[in-house]
Amino acid sequence: MVIKKQQSFLFGFLFIFLIFSSFITFYDTLDPDFGWHIKTGQLILERGAPKVDWYSYTMPNFPWVDHEWLLDVVMYKVYYYFGSHVLLFLFLFFYTLAFFVIKKPKQEFISFFIPVTLGYLATFYFLGIRPQLLGILLIAILIKIIDDFLEKSSKLVYIVPLIFLLWVNIHASFFAGLVILGIIIFLELFKKIKIWQKFPPAPRLRRAGNFLKFFDSLTIKEISFEKIKTLVAVLIASFLATLINPYFFGVYEEVFRTTGDNFLRFNITEWLPLFFSGFKPFIYFYGAVFIGLMALYYKKVELNKIILSLFFLALSLSGIRYTLIFIIISLPVLIDLMDIFIKEASFRKNYHLVAKTYRAIFVILAVLIVAIFVYGIYDFYSGMFGSEFYPKDALPFIKTIPLEDHILNYYGWGGYLILNMPERKYFIDGRMPSWRQGDDFAFGNYVEVTKAKEGFEKYLEKYDIKYIIFPKSIKDKYEESKNDIAGQRVKEFFKKYKILSYLFGIDTNNSFYEKLKEFSWSEIYMDNTTIILKK
Repeated sequence: MVIKKQQSFLFGFLFIFLIFSSFITFYDTLDPDFGWHIKTGQLILERGAPKVDWYSYTMPNFPWVDHEWLLDVVMYKVYYYFGSHVLLFLFLFFYTLAFFVIKKPKQEFISFFIPVTLGYLATFYFLGIRPQLLGILLIAILIKIIDDFLEKSSKLVYIVPLIFLLWVNIHASFFAGLVILGIIIFLELFKKIKIWQKFPPAPRLRRAGNFLKFFDSLTIKEISFEKIKTLVAVLIASFLATLINPYFFGVYEEVFRTTGDNFLRFNITEWLPLFFSGFKPFIYFYGAVFIGLMALYYKKVELNKIILSLFFLALSLSGIRYTLIFIIISLPVLIDLMDIFIKEASFRKNYHLVAKTYRAIFVILAVLIVAIFVYGIYDFYSGMFGSEFYPKDALPFIKTIPLEDHILNYYGWGGYLILNMPERKYFIDGRMPSWRQGDDFAFGNYVEVTKAKEGFEKYLEKYDIKYIIFPKSIKDKYEESKNDIAGQRVKEFFKKYKILSYLFGIDTNNSFYEKLKEFSWSEIYMDNTTIILKK
């Protein structure tokens, strides 16, 4: 009984510590999309869900699908009554809860702590007031319900369509939930049919048969056809539930437009392939531990869990945004693998050495989590999305610019400007990267302009840009690079081998500021954060 209380205390302490550590880390930060979420929530209460773009002059007639419309309303209400810090706490609370939803009833703390800590650290790059965090909680709940149904015939499976009814109106990650359900049904049919045992000994089919016989070495748990029929019915009902939204099939159009847009993969940080997105040591470490233990003990892991984990691992390699889903899907597997590792180690002669090593890793991780949460990543994020990141001091000056004069705003400031100056229309914000309509592609034009590609000035003329509002860093970088001969040679090298520039995060673009000066744009305002230019 005492041990059980100690375990409960440790789980409770870890839950509180993860929330507290992430909260103080992100206390003074705001996601670039925060502003338009809040403003949209307010306007939805006045006008209803949006049908066309409300905020830009570049694509004012684009059929905007706000798949987060319901959450936007809730976010606005919480922000209005309690402020951004309470909103941040709630998002972190629900996200952290996802890591504990997957916990088994009699879970040992030590085999839970290390995988969860590694997973939480690996996803730390994505935290904040972000709707996708609630999507991760719903994925965790879905996985828990389906696992309980497969193992214990839990009746909770019948509420899954209701979960999707909520999910489709708060985040597009509902589609990942449908994919998970579809994969599980396919695998259950695959196991039931036992196709790997049906290949004849014909020479042409022998290789395929030998490969498929690999499945005989895996842990395979079958369920009845009745259960498979139930899962199919749940999937169909869940799909139909997702059509209950202000846009009907439009939410699927939005999902396919975004996930199928290859332009995003090399121009939006979150959509970059994992190894092209800069150095992410915690993601690498989590992945290495998972792959290493899976390679050792894959025969003891149920087939569904292997396939789902590897599927989302492949997706996370293709786009870092999927890392959140991969980790919450693979975490129960990693916890099981850690349990297996501990049990096997206890029967070895060198168990005491293994135990000491394990305790040392435990202590190192405990120290690391404190150091990283409280100082390291805080310093990184406060510089990126903290109060110093946004053009707060420049707002009074920007308000003096006539509303009919078009401005080219920095992409990361679109949401902030929408919230603080909703009366003005803007060039770009975080909703728009995959928006295309005829010849109009605002984000593509923005990329060409800010990378100062040949002929970029035609877009300034096309949209009749009168002012450019950007971080002062565009000037600082130009001033620093002017006399940096070695740096210019490095830049030329990486320009020649473009793939290396993605891998090492080297900016090889022309100086946007330098090109603007060449075309007679001059500074009319500058502070520590913002520079405003006019032609």
